[in-house]
Amino acid sequence: MKLNELSKRIANHLAVEELEIKFDKIIDDSRLYPKDGLIVINGKYKDNYIECAKSLAHEYRHVFQIYYANLMNDELAKYQ
Repeated sequence: MKLNELSKRIANHLAVEELEIKFDKIIDDSRLYPKDGLIVINGKYKDNYIECAKSLAHEYRHVFQIYYANLMNDELAKYQ
């Protein structure tokens, strides 16, 4: 699946853990569940690669922010 390949590339580029991708009925376009190692994308985008790619990039940005805040002990970054 092209989406899993993209997920792996983004995770590798950001040097973060690759997360599982699921589709579900949610209000938001996508949502991050870091404790579960999961990105959930709204099911209405299941067949729309571009929207899924945007969601992955958005959620992985949050993953990177979490890693950065914890690794750098950056108090400001923890609350952004």
